[in-house]
Amino acid sequence: ASLGQLAAGVAHDFNNLLGIILNYTAFATDRANEIDDDTMTADLVRVRVAAERAVGLTRQLLSFAAAR
Repeated sequence: ASLGQLAAGVAHDFNNLLGIILNYTAFATDRANEIDDDTMTADLVRVRVAAERAVGLTRQLLSFAAAR
C-alpha cells in the first residue's frame, strides 16, 4: 500500500511539472511562429512530444498505484 501511495504522489507531482512544461512550450511555440523561426518551432515540437510521452508514462504509474 505504501509503495502505491508513494508512486501516486510522485506521479501527481510529476504530472503538475509536465503541465507547466507543456504550457510554456505552447507559449514559446506561439512566439516562434510569430517571428517565423521554423527551427525553433521544430525544436519546441520535439519538447512537446517528449512531454506528452512523459504524461503517458505518468498515467501508467498512476494506474500501477491504483492497482496496488
